[in-house]
Amino acid sequence: MHLFGDPNFPKRNLKGGAIVLALSSFQVGTTIERVIWTDAPRVDYFFLVLWVGLFFGAIKMFRVGLASMPPDPKHQPLNHR
Repeated sequence: MHLFGDPNFPKRNLKGGAIVLALSSFQVGTTIERVIWTDAPRVDYFFLVLWVGLFFGAIKMFRVGLASMPPDPKHQPLNHR
């Protein structure tokens, strides 16, 4: 079992990590805004902690996918115009 994604499927980790990263960063921003500008109940602070945890989990998942990608082959020339 892989906690932050399977290194055998790096493209799936990159796609999933990018989607979860976008969603969690949006939710962290909106929750922080709600906590700052309103008289927030304790539930908002609880959800803020959950979204921040999901945000760092998504960063870890994206990094595992990025580290698992194969390097560029040496014999393939770069596409220069």
